[in-house]
Amino acid sequence: MGALRLFVALDLAIPVRIRLTEAAARTLLLAPDARWAHPPGYHVTLVFLGDRDEAEVPAIEAALAEVAERCAPFTLAVRGAGVFDSERRPRILWAGVEGEIEALRGLRREVEQALIAVGYRPEARAFTPHLTLARSRSNRGDRALNGCVPGLDRDFGESRIASFVLFRSELWEDGARYTRIHAFPFAEAGRSTG
Repeated sequence: MGALRLFVALDLAIPVRIRLTEAAARTLLLAPDARWAHPPGYHVTLVFLGDRDEAEVPAIEAALAEVAERCAPFTLAVRGAGVFDSERRPRILWAGVEGEIEALRGLRREVEQALIAVGYRPEARAFTPHLTLARSRSNRGDRALNGCVPGLDRDFGESRIASFVLFRSELWEDGARYTRIHAFPFAEAGRSTG
């Protein structure tokens, strides 16, 4: 069996994705050299697992299913925009995630803990909830991404989060493409993840 590049993420409500798509379409000409995310793939990453053997997927799914059974839905809002690394060397253009952030952080902790049992090593860097809109093609950054921030600095709406998804990521010349492997709906009567 082959290796799959995997991550766990939250989907956003369709109206939020539509607003993000419209705003990005009006903005992307300001940074023509950036690699823009494909709108159908907009998501909030919880955990990036990296390359995993396909044979490991059933154990990963079982661990994630246990987490979902303990979770209750919560609400997130997508608002504002900014860049990661620095304004001098911006590498990622992002949309901000607000709302029930403690519930989001709690969910991420539970997902990480469950995946440790199947060989996941948690990242050392702090979790900064965001949605990636574009990436610099250069390691030196793309200053044009700074010019995109004002056009994206707005409220894109709320999403009721009632599941998370195990995705496969495939890298293409024009950016990553994501395929849903399995969705994990939350138990409606589950306890809060906060």
